Amino acid sequence: MRKLIIILIIFFAVVFLLGGFIYFQEVRRTRADIFYSLEPFSAENSYVFVSPIKAKANGNEQIRITIFLLNGQGLGVKNSKVELNYPPELVVTETQNTTDPYGKAVFDVSTTTPGKYEIEIYSQGRKLQQTAILEFSQD
Repeated sequence: MRKLIIILIIFFAVVFLLGGFIYFQEVRRTRADIFYSLEPFSAENSYVFVSPIKAKANGNEQIRITIFLLNGQGLGVKNSKVELNYPPELVVTETQNTTDPYGKAVFDVSTTTPGKYEIEIYSQGRKLQQTAILEFSQD
């Protein structure tokens, strides 16, 4: 009977310690995610993709702008709102204006006015060094 009680005490102690360890690992990871999401991005490390570079100015064809906000170590900065400064001739759809865990934000652009356009990108009150240059043609 005494051995059974000792075995039960050891069993519950191990379960308690293991459960506590798992709980604190989750809390630590959650706190790290919160801290990480507030980290500022690096304007020098962040970059912009435009695809395709040229489209028809018919109001239907779109050019996708994909922005990656990265920190000084090249890791994505998540939960950061991205804003574009663009001419009034452009129609911009905010497909994903808040960055995901990889630092990615996505916008789709169309217009009925042909021309070459330069779009500035902002986040956290700062401008990225790279701009998006798009071209819409009549044909």
